[in-house]
Formats: sequence, C-alpha cells, structure tokens
Amino acid sequence: MHSISNDRFSFLLLCQPTFISYIAHCKLPEDQQCVWPNRARFTDDDMEALARRLADYPICESVVFGELWRTRTKAQLISLEEGVLDHWFFGRTVMVGDAIHKVTPNSALGGCTAMEDGAAITNQLYQLLNRHPNKKPSTVEISAAMQGYQDSRLDRVKTIVKVGGDLTRLQAFDGWYFYIMQRWVTPWIGLDTLAVNIAKLCSASTKLSFVDFPEQKGLLGWQDTIVIEAKKEKAFRQKRKMQLSQKWWYWNGELQQVWPLLVGFFLCLSSTLLWLLPRDAHHVWFRIEAAH
Repeated sequence: MHSISNDRFSFLLLCQPTFISYIAHCKLPEDQQCVWPNRARFTDDDMEALARRLADYPICESVVFGELWRTRTKAQLISLEEGVLDHWFFGRTVMVGDAIHKVTPNSALGGCTAMEDGAAITNQLYQLLNRHPNKKPSTVEISAAMQGYQDSRLDRVKTIVKVGGDLTRLQAFDGWYFYIMQRWVTPWIGLDTLAVNIAKLCSASTKLSFVDFPEQKGLLGWQDTIVIEAKKEKAFRQKRKMQLSQKWWYWNGELQQVWPLLVGFFLCLSSTLLWLLPRDAHHVWFRIEAAH
C-alpha cells in the first residue's frame, strides 16, 4: 500500500505482483457535496476531465498519474459515501457492512467491519436459539436479537467510520489542521505509533462467543482478554492492599492496648529521674524553673 498526499486530494495505490489498483480521493466542491438520500452521479466525461487535471501529479519519483491512467484496464468515478445509518434491520431482514456504515477505503477497515457484523449477528442468534432450543424464534424475538446486534455495534462502527474519515482528510491535506498533522506531527511520532493505535482498535473487534480457541497472544491480545487481565491485576492489588491494611490494624490495635502502660511507665521513669537529680543551681532543670 502506498499513499501520496496533495492539496485536497490524495493517491492510494495497492500493488500486486501482476497489477496495480489505485484510487484518487478528491474532495468535492461545496456546491456538489450532498447528504443521503441524495447522491452525486458522474459521467465518463467527468471522469476524463478529472484524470486530465491530475495527470501531471507524481505517483513516485519517476511516474506521474497520467502514465498510470493511460494504461488502465478499467476505471470508474463514484461518489464516495461515509456515515452510519440509524436503522439496521426490519423484522427478519438485517444488513451488514457498507449497507449500514460506509467507511472510506484509506483505513482498509470496511471489509473487516462487515465481518465483525456477521460475527455479532451470529452471537445474537446463537444466544436466542439456546434460550429456546425446542422452538423456532418468532419475528419479535428475532427483532429483539437484531436490536441487540445494533446496540452492541453502534458505538464501535461510529469510531471506525471517524477513523477512516480522519485518515482520508489527513492524507488529502484537508485544511491547516490535517496539513500540519500529516506534514510534521505524523513523521515526528512515527508510523509505529499509528500502527499500535490501529492494532488496539482491531483488538477490540467482535469474536464468536461460543467458539473456544487457544489464543496465541502477540504484542496485543484480544481486547476482552486485555480487560480480563487488567481486572485480575486490579483484584490482586486490592487484595494485597487489604492484607497490608489488616496487618496495620492488627499492630495498631495491639499498640492501642499497650499505649497507656507505656505512657505510665514513661511518666514514672521521668518523675523518678527528676527526684534523683541533684538540685544544683548550675543544673539545667533548675535554670528552667528559675526562668519561669
């Protein structure tokens, strides 16, 4: 994968051994931007005009976009949509992937998110069938299960759509903020940091809840495993803290019991010493009494 940033547009190349797929992301002018259910449509003439405008921009040090364009096998100009719908199902019909949440391709998370949807639906149906193993679920029960599917996925897919949208705008220098982030901040923090952040996002994906498998943990494990390990560590620290607290209260209680005896012993000892000390005018105790 290779990305080239420009002013309000970017190139994304996916290189294979025998062919190259490439995408030119261009921001629409204000008067052409639209919101669902409206959609921008383009002709072949629009596509050729845009290709001519981008022809002289470099893809790498020795190739410009126009050279790739002339050797294309097929091409299409489409309106790139992004966003999350409010309703994902109706009765026994349910949707997944781009049908309900469209992600820009820069993050390459669209297909993965669709597979997560399939896993989430499977988990809901598995739980439903196990609650009533001897009968077929009704439409009402299936609708309730699909509502659970949507509720469990909504916040996550909104995050994924935003990540994809921000990455598209970042690579296209969409405004001063994204320009500064892409030109200076991103090289400074390094791509490894971005990779770790994306890995954390992926590690929180949905798993099939009824399938046991031996997890081979690398740098990051599944998010639920990380949460479980964090809870275990927190419980261990709380237990250790309680044990230390109990020891302190034990010794503190013993100290409270012997404290009067220690005070009495100290008073007796000090009064005895004062009585035995010689009353010399040059003695320090006499001078203190004289000062009063």
